[in-house]
Amino acid sequence: MKALSKRETLERALVAYTMGDYELAQDVLTGYLEKYPDFPLAYNVLGNVYGKIGKYEAAINEFKTAIALKKDYPEAYNNLGVVYKNVRRYKEAIAAFEQALKEAPDKCQIHYNIGNTYKALKDYPNAVKEFKQVIKLDEKYVAAYNNLGVIYEELGRAKDAVRIYTKGLQIDPNQPRIRYNLGIIYGKLGNLKEAKREFEQALKIKPGWLDALNNLGITLQRLGEHKRAVKIFKELLKRDPDNLKARNNLGVVYDKLGNRKKAVKYYREALKVNPNYVRAVSNLGIVFEEQGIYSEALVEFEKIVKLKPDNLDARIRLGNTYRLMDRFQDAIEQYTYILGKTPEHTDAIKILGSMYYEAGEIEKAKEFFEKLKLIEPDNKEYHFDLAMVLKDQGKYKEAEEELKLFLESEPENINARMQMGELYYEQGLFKYAAQVFKDLIEYDSENPALYYQLGRVYTKMGDTEKAIEVYEKLITLQGTKDNLEGFDHLKDSLELYENAIAEYEHSFREERAMNLQRLKGVSFDVSEDGEEKFGDELIVEESTKLEEDSVPIIDIGGMEPVLSIEEEEEIGRASCRERV
Repeated sequence: MKALSKRETLERALVAYTMGDYELAQDVLTGYLEKYPDFPLAYNVLGNVYGKIGKYEAAINEFKTAIALKKDYPEAYNNLGVVYKNVRRYKEAIAAFEQALKEAPDKCQIHYNIGNTYKALKDYPNAVKEFKQVIKLDEKYVAAYNNLGVIYEELGRAKDAVRIYTKGLQIDPNQPRIRYNLGIIYGKLGNLKEAKREFEQALKIKPGWLDALNNLGITLQRLGEHKRAVKIFKELLKRDPDNLKARNNLGVVYDKLGNRKKAVKYYREALKVNPNYVRAVSNLGIVFEEQGIYSEALVEFEKIVKLKPDNLDARIRLGNTYRLMDRFQDAIEQYTYILGKTPEHTDAIKILGSMYYEAGEIEKAKEFFEKLKLIEPDNKEYHFDLAMVLKDQGKYKEAEEELKLFLESEPENINARMQMGELYYEQGLFKYAAQVFKDLIEYDSENPALYYQLGRVYTKMGDTEKAIEVYEKLITLQGTKDNLEGFDHLKDSLELYENAIAEYEHSFREERAMNLQRLKGVSFDVSEDGEEKFGDELIVEESTKLEEDSVPIIDIGGMEPVLSIEEEEEIGRASCRERV
C-alpha cells in the first residue's frame, strides 16, 4: 500500500475530524507528529481534536506548541481562546483572541468568538460591538444575528431583538434557532399568535425538537387552545417519557381545563421521576390551596422550604398558607426569616404590615408601612394600607394625604374613595363627604353601604329631609316594606343597616386579605430571572433561548480555512407563564 504524503496524512486527519471520528483523527495526528514534530498545523488540528473530546489542558498545550513554532498564527491563537472560554478562563481567552486579531483583523470568526466571550462576562457593549463587526465583515454570518438578538433581549431591547432576528431569517429562513428565539421574545411581548407561528416553523425545520414542542405547548395554553396544548405535551412525553417539564405543564393545562384530578396526577408523576422537582411541588401545593385543602398544601410548601431553605418565594407561599390556617405566629416567623435574608423584601414587609393591622397592632403595622414608603417611594399601593393605620389612630389629616397619593394611581378604586368620604366625615368636612358618596352612588347605585354613609352625612349636616330620602332608598334597596313617615321611625330599621355595614366592613377586610393572597406571578425556580413573585399563578416550565457559540479555525496550507462551529445551548427566560 502506497504511503501517504504529509499533505494527504493531514487531509485524512481533517476528514476524520470533520466527520466526528476524533479517535481516528487523534491516532493519525499523533503518528504524524512523531515523524514530523516541527509542523505547527498538525498541533493546531490536534488541539481542536482534544478540545472536541473535552481534554482541554491537552488542547491548550497543543495550541501553545503550534504558536511557539509559528508566532504569527491567528488560527492557533483563536482556537486557544476558544478552549480558554470553554473552561471559563475568560481573561486569557480575550488575550488570545486579541492576539489573533492583531494577525488577522478582518477574520470575522475571531470577532464572533470574542463577542461570545464578552457576552459570557456580561460585558454587553463590547459583545454588541464585536457581533456588529462580524456582520459588517460578512452580512451572511447568520449565527451573529442570533447571538446579537440574544444580547438585545438580555438588555431589554425587545424591538431590536425582533429586528435583528428577522434580518437573520431574511438571509436564511430555515434557521430553527432564530425562529425559536423569535418565538420566545414574541411570547414575552404578548404576541402569542406570532410566537405560535415561529415555534411551529422551528418544528417544521427541526421535527421533534423537545424545547420547541414544550414552548409551543405553553403558547397554545396561553392562547386558550388547551386541547391542542395537551396533544403537544403528550407528544413530547412520547419522545421523552421522563421529561419533567412536559408532565408539569400537562398538569397546568389540565388545571386550566378544570380537571384538577388529572392535574394532580401529572404533578405526582413528575415527582416520581424527581421528588425534588420544585416546580411540580409548588404547583401541587397551589392546587391544594385553591381547593381549600390547606393541610395538603402545607405539606408541599414545607417540602419546598426543606429542599431550598433560602427560596424566599417558597417561604412567602408557606407563610400565606399558615395565615389561611390561622397559624399567625408561624406565618410571622416565615416573613421575619425572609426579612433577615433580604431586609427590603417588599412583599414580606407589606404582608407583615397588613397582618399586624388586622391583629389590631397599629403601631407595628405603621412601622412596616413607613418602611415601604422609604423603599418604594414611587409605588402608591402601600399608601392605602398606611392611610387605614393612620385612620385607626385618629390621624385623619395624615390619613387623607396618604389616601390621596393612593388615588393618584387608582382613581377609580371604590374602597379608597369610600374611605376618603369617611375621613372627610370624621374631620367634619360634611359637604366634601356628601359629594364623595353621591359620586360613588352614581357609579355603584346598588351598594347599600354608600346610601348608609350618605344618610349619616346628611344627618350630621342637620338636613333631615335628605337623610330620610336616602334612608328610604336604602330600605327599598334592601327590600324592606316599612311605611316610614318621619326620621324618628328610622331608628329600629337603621340598626339593620348598621349590621349590614359591619358585614360590609368585614367583607372589605376579607377582600384585602384575599388581595394579599393573590400577589402575582409565583415561581419557585431560583434561576436568573428576577421577576418572579408570589401569588396564585401556577408555574409553567419553559425552555429557553439558544445561542451559537465558539468557532474553531483550522487552516491547511494555502487552502481556505475550514470552520467547525461548536454550538452551545443557552438557557434563557421565556416569559410564557405556565399556569404552572
